[in-house]
Amino acid sequence: MSARVGFTGALLAISSVLMVQSLLLSPNARLAPLWVVCPTLILLCVQLARDLRRTRPRRAPILLDFALRGRPDTSGAGPDGSGTPSSGTQPRRELRLIGWLAWLCSAVYMVGFLPAAVLFLLPFLRWEAKVGWGASSILTAVTLGLLFVAFGMVAGIPFPEGMLF
Repeated sequence: MSARVGFTGALLAISSVLMVQSLLLSPNARLAPLWVVCPTLILLCVQLARDLRRTRPRRAPILLDFALRGRPDTSGAGPDGSGTPSSGTQPRRELRLIGWLAWLCSAVYMVGFLPAAVLFLLPFLRWEAKVGWGASSILTAVTLGLLFVAFGMVAGIPFPEGMLF
C-alpha cells in the first residue's frame, strides 16, 4: 500500500467517525458539521479510488518497449528495479501536509479558531498552493466569512477559544 492510499484511508476513517459523532448531536447543532463532513467523505472516496487505480503497476505497450530499448522488457520492474514505479517525493509531500495540519491544530489550541484560520490559510495558500498574496487574502476573507455565517450565525455554534485569547 502506498503512503498516499494510507493517508487518504486514514482521513476517510477520521471523517467517518466525525460523521457518526455529528449525527449524535441535536438537529440544529448537527447541520454545520454535516455540511462539512458529507462532501469531504464523497471527495475522499473519489480520491481513494484514484489512488488505488494509480498504485497498480502500469506496463508500457510491448511495441513501445521494443522501440525504445531495441528489445521487449518482460521483467515487470519499475525504474528502480522494484517491480513498481518509484513515487519520488510523494511521502515528503504527505508529511508536509501533516505538518500543516499539526500547525493548524496547535494554532487553534493557542489562539482560538478564527485567528488560527487566518494564521493557517494565508501561508498555506501562498506557499503550498502557490497562490499570490492578493488572492490568498481574498480567499481567506471569504472562507472566514462563510465559516462565521455557517457556524456562528446559522448553527449558533461558538468557535473554540485558545489558551492565549
